[in-house]
Amino acid sequence: MNSERELLFGVLSVQLGFANAHTVMTCAVHWVEHRAPGKRFEDYLVEQGALKPVHKAMVDGVVNEVMADGARYDTLVTMTRGGS
Repeated sequence: MNSERELLFGVLSVQLGFANAHTVMTCAVHWVEHRAPGKRFEDYLVEQGALKPVHKAMVDGVVNEVMADGARYDTLVTMTRGGS
């Protein structure tokens, strides 16, 4: 699993207004502590009711585009700080 991708997914879910920041953080902690092999964070968010399936698909598309462009930690930091 790609932890950078999982983090980006959570951040974008909140930034796009599809999920509550506190709920995503709570889910993230629980997901990390009790993670089942192969279970993706975005699937866990949907299972927990923190994110609607339609929003998961939308965020997944954005994350895939960002990651396809070779996103690294510096890109993630720029995005989370409101940069372009």
